[in-house]
Amino acid sequence: MMYAFWALVGWCGTPPGKGPFKPDPDPEPWWMSRVAALVGGILGGILVRRMVNGADTDAAVIIATAIGAYAVGRVLGDIVSNVVGGNRGNRVNVGP
Repeated sequence: MMYAFWALVGWCGTPPGKGPFKPDPDPEPWWMSRVAALVGGILGGILVRRMVNGADTDAAVIIATAIGAYAVGRVLGDIVSNVVGGNRGNRVNVGP
């Protein structure tokens, strides 16, 4: 159950693909950064879980692993997104 929780937290850390300031669609497939964020969320949860002592049902352990899953999922999702050439922040097209 914790793996599913960490994957969900990693998924939530990915930036949105479209928005009001991004009129052009992303050139990269949206799923690549999302899958990387899922994997990163699970890896971040596992890494923090190895550092924290306590039962899996303790609130402190759940919060600490969620923060680790969010951080690693966000970083890994951004890395994949930048390598593929897609979502490079929310740039605003100012020129003509």
